[in-house]
Amino acid sequence: MLPGLSGDDLVLAMDADSQLNDGWIATAADALMSDQSVGACCGVFVGEPGGGFIGQVQRNEYRRR
Repeated sequence: MLPGLSGDDLVLAMDADSQLNDGWIATAADALMSDQSVGACCGVFVGEPGGGFIGQVQRNEYRRR
């Protein structure tokens, strides 16, 4: 896939069990496109309450990073 991208293309990589806040993609794209010294953007991992045991395991993972 990468050889077929142009200089204006952006790539988003994320975990399948993650969720982006409203407006995150637009904000990240603006930062990447407006400043050539910016080569990547990263989100902040937040584990929201709930989800039982799996939710707790995920919050533990985010806490360690």
